[in-house]
Amino acid sequence: MGRVVILVPAYRCEGTIGETLESIQQQGSALNGVSEVIIADDGSRDRTAEVARACWRASVPLKILERRFNCGEYASVNNAVEQLAPDVQWL
Repeated sequence: MGRVVILVPAYRCEGTIGETLESIQQQGSALNGVSEVIIADDGSRDRTAEVARACWRASVPLKILERRFNCGEYASVNNAVEQLAPDVQWL
C-alpha cells in the first residue's frame, strides 16, 4: 500500500498556520496512517514557516517546502505534488 501525505498550501499564513497544524495534530488515531505533513509555503515573507515548525509536536514528520517567490496556489501545489515520492498513494 502507498503512503498517505497531508499537503497544506500556505501563503502569508503566520496568523492561521498554527491553528491549522493544531487541528491536524488533534486527529488522534487518524494520523496513524499518515506518513508526513507537508507545508507548501508559496514564497511567504512573514513567519509562516517559523510558526509551523514551532507548533508541530506530532510524531509524524513535518516537511516545509519554502519557495523563494510567490507563484500562486495552483503552481505551488503542483510543484509540491511533483516533489512527492512515487509511493505516495493519497494526498
